Amino acid sequence: MAAQAAPSLAGEYGNIALLLLLYTLQGIPMGLFGFVNLEVKELFKGSFSEQGTFMLAAWPFSLKLFWAPLVDSWYVEKFGRRKTWMVPAQVCIGVILLYLSSHIDGLFDSKDVWSLTVIFFGLYFLCATQDIAVDGWALTMLRTENAGYASTCNAVGQTVGFTIGFMIPMAKVVSISSFLLFWGIVFLASTAAVALMKTEKPTDPSEEIESLQDAYVSLYRVVRLPSVQKLALHLFTRSLTFMPADVIAPGRLQDAGFPKESLASIKLVVTPLEIFMPWVLAPFTAGERPLRVVVVSYIPRLLLTVFSGVFAYYAGDIQQPTPMLVYAGVCLLVVLQAVASNAMFVAHMAFFAKISDPTIGGTYMTLLNTVHNLGNMWASTFCLKAADYIKTATGIDGFYALCAGCTVYGLVWLLLFRPLLDRLSGLPSLEWRIPSEGGLEAADDDKLTELSAAKLPKGSTGGSARDKTPRPVRADSSKSQKKKS
Repeated sequence: MAAQAAPSLAGEYGNIALLLLLYTLQGIPMGLFGFVNLEVKELFKGSFSEQGTFMLAAWPFSLKLFWAPLVDSWYVEKFGRRKTWMVPAQVCIGVILLYLSSHIDGLFDSKDVWSLTVIFFGLYFLCATQDIAVDGWALTMLRTENAGYASTCNAVGQTVGFTIGFMIPMAKVVSISSFLLFWGIVFLASTAAVALMKTEKPTDPSEEIESLQDAYVSLYRVVRLPSVQKLALHLFTRSLTFMPADVIAPGRLQDAGFPKESLASIKLVVTPLEIFMPWVLAPFTAGERPLRVVVVSYIPRLLLTVFSGVFAYYAGDIQQPTPMLVYAGVCLLVVLQAVASNAMFVAHMAFFAKISDPTIGGTYMTLLNTVHNLGNMWASTFCLKAADYIKTATGIDGFYALCAGCTVYGLVWLLLFRPLLDRLSGLPSLEWRIPSEGGLEAADDDKLTELSAAKLPKGSTGGSARDKTPRPVRADSSKSQKKKS
């Protein structure tokens, strides 16, 4: 296998800037969702039911896998494979923001949670669609050796956008109506500029998909790849050990008397660190083995679960004004959590970009992102429910019990999965490609199998050698036209 060229940003700065813009725009509605979520909780003090209803609006980002093949297979070639979906999605987001600018105050006054839920469900659906398109575009917009920088743009752009969408309305720098009006105009103007001024590369015939049915069949074939199944197992099981520190500890500190405004202020101070961290990590995550960063970050995140429990125990009931030592301890925990979690996130995104098959790049990335998100969702839900259950059933403080139990789980997980991550990092690219159908002589197939086996790390098992065979260019253009306008 030929050595991969060293990453270099020469000639890529314009593409990097565009990806940063697109991911930042994507983060604006997400940050706004966070702000509105707090407002809903403020409207219904003492109740979590309405807040739970509003949280339904965030589901599309974890379900986007179901329409990702549609985004990959239906497009207008003359306009651009990714722009076909990105441009309409962003225009619709801009229109919704303009609508909200004149109606959101009335929705708050009437406590109309269901209308807010429906509107933000639509925003999240559009953001998820834009994310599929941009993820796929990044795979072809950047040169192959720079594919890892796509994850850096994703992490930085979403962080900037979320911070803007969350902190500016919360700080009341401008009214929420003026904020929505401004960003509605920005969405429409920037989308028009991208549509008119940025040209996509023509779709490589070998990367075309015959039909929507073929796209879903390809997705099924991706799921059947042994390498993808092993990676999915890692993604689905990795998060449980982090949840006491990431999800439960902030609420526990608030219950003990630490002001939520102070937590928000600390988060704002940490935001620049979250923005620059991906760039600091880029030389490591853009290289050959980004999963090494995941392994290195795992132990600090595991230790944070221990430290969070110990800190909360010794802090006890927090007096007001907050003691400086307690404030400093919370700052340290938040900073360490931000560094470790950002490192792991960027490493995962870089690895996804590195292994994704460009034929269905958006769908492939979305599949991996979906499993990644579901791994976080089930773990956080389990821990939140388990904390109350443990306390009710045994009388033991559920937070401390989970800190102990999840720490043990994390140690066992690391012993079991570290060898797997090393093997996945060393797999050749053909092990992540969808096998081509037919067109191979048996001898050639055997040679490719031997080549694949020779390149695998000792003790690992190879997938189909058909992955390396290029797909034939179709002579029948009528099939291709079914999916294009």
